[in-house]
Amino acid sequence: MLSNPEILRYSRHLLLPQVGIEGQIALKNAHILIIGAGGLGCSAILYLSAAGIGKLTIVDDDKISIENLHRQILYTQNDVGYFKSDFAKKMAISRNPQIYCQNLTERLTYENALNILNLNFNDNNLVSHTHLTSDFSLIIDATDNVETRYLINDLALFLNIPWIYGSAIGFEGHMSTFNYHSSDKDKSLCYKCLFPVPPPLFTISNCNEIGVFGALPGIIGMFQALEAQKILIPTLSPSYNGKLLIFDSLSNTGCFKEIQLRNKNHECSSCNQKMDKTRFIESGHMYNELIVKNCSIESNNSNKNHISVYDFVQFLRVHSNTCYSVIDVREKHELKICKLSNYNTNSILTLSNPLKVRNNDCINLCYDSNLNFSNIPFSAITRSTYSRNDNEDLISDDMIANIRNNVCTIEPNHPYKIFVLCRRGNDSIRACQILRSKLERINLTDKNEKNSFAVYNIIGGLHAWSSDIDPEFPVY
Repeated sequence: MLSNPEILRYSRHLLLPQVGIEGQIALKNAHILIIGAGGLGCSAILYLSAAGIGKLTIVDDDKISIENLHRQILYTQNDVGYFKSDFAKKMAISRNPQIYCQNLTERLTYENALNILNLNFNDNNLVSHTHLTSDFSLIIDATDNVETRYLINDLALFLNIPWIYGSAIGFEGHMSTFNYHSSDKDKSLCYKCLFPVPPPLFTISNCNEIGVFGALPGIIGMFQALEAQKILIPTLSPSYNGKLLIFDSLSNTGCFKEIQLRNKNHECSSCNQKMDKTRFIESGHMYNELIVKNCSIESNNSNKNHISVYDFVQFLRVHSNTCYSVIDVREKHELKICKLSNYNTNSILTLSNPLKVRNNDCINLCYDSNLNFSNIPFSAITRSTYSRNDNEDLISDDMIANIRNNVCTIEPNHPYKIFVLCRRGNDSIRACQILRSKLERINLTDKNEKNSFAVYNIIGGLHAWSSDIDPEFPVY
């Protein structure tokens, strides 16, 4: 039943015949698990708490940082450094004191999910037991994280409840509903019906690398909250079961598109058998093995193909710029924010960070006439900003010719060094692999085959440069 204050609070819901008293009671009796309290989660939490969802559990182990604030609207600058889920819980209850809300500041994994998600509601305090109960009505994936997405899919199958997928990167957002039990059994697909095997990490974009338009996650999170209520209210049904919503915020002809997903895979190893505890744990082991297999890009090259920013600086101190090149693989517009070639040439730079630099020594860095610096955007190397699995590259013939000429002028038996740099040290790993492959295909050595090349990934990229070498270098 609804109390008089609840009737007043939700009166605009109650006036809708499709919702009515029965629909509002269904929302009150629901328990939604929200995994992620970032851009998607902030919006979803606001609307679900306002709508009167009886119980909310918010899971997020991340802390609020300054770069979150342009899109994560639950938080303010005063909240920086605190756990997101703590403040999300506080905001949900302050928005609607008539709901129950709990939070977890742990990262959900296959190993801990069955233990930590058995939550009892007692004065908004967390009580954890040893076995998961089926108290949850549905799950909202607000992580925008592929690893957690596979976990959420298996968890939803274990609980036999639907879950709502959301994603927001760049200017485009996606949403869909999985594991919803509709009358059309072919539409009751799970995520693994579409993607049975996780992709390699280097093919996956995220907002930390690509960026995200501030309002976009809020829009997608709002649609997730809307879809959740339509699942819970008996007279309504989800709009995106078996379909994918695509929201293009740059479109001038209509922002919304729908794609009909293929039907349920009746041979799917996950959803065509009952997901019990044993199968859940086995699925986690299988997932971890696939991730290790697919994502060990540099496993055969060990640490010899990586260099720290400190060792990179030490190399620059003593070597002529004719024996190396520095390739920045960030997008061209990012170079306007900051770049290493902005350092004054023909000058002594004293760069030090007593907490990081070995022996607390200052680094006196003398550049030659230039850093032999060039830019090849990662999107050009792989032909697409968002699809990072295309091995075709656009490394220019002029650049190859320049490298070849330099290889032939250095001392015999000394490889020409190519240092690849990006913002955080992720894209540069993949760029190194592609560049190395191309140079090997064209047999880039001199006529006597005494000289060759070596391609190095600069570990941590410009973020490491700022933290370990030059604290005044901007971070973004």
